[in-house]
Amino acid sequence: MPSRIIKLGPKDDIVSIVKQIKSLKDSEVIFDVDKDLELFASSNSLRLVKKTGEALGKVVKIQTNDKVGRILAKKEGMLAGNT
Repeated sequence: MPSRIIKLGPKDDIVSIVKQIKSLKDSEVIFDVDKDLELFASSNSLRLVKKTGEALGKVVKIQTNDKVGRILAKKEGMLAGNT
């Protein structure tokens, strides 16, 4: 089954992202993230999202055009494809 892609906007915070992961039935999700989202404030936020997914048996990936976001996602092993 292909990965579900969910677009995140400026109003999405870490709590809403974790809730989305918990509510999904899919085993893999790709978050399409806008620039300057709170998620990229620190690598700890990405790590929390990744650990939440792992605890639920889900793979969480990030695609973004945000330069800092791409670096952080790659560092955490969460960068999706070649976006």
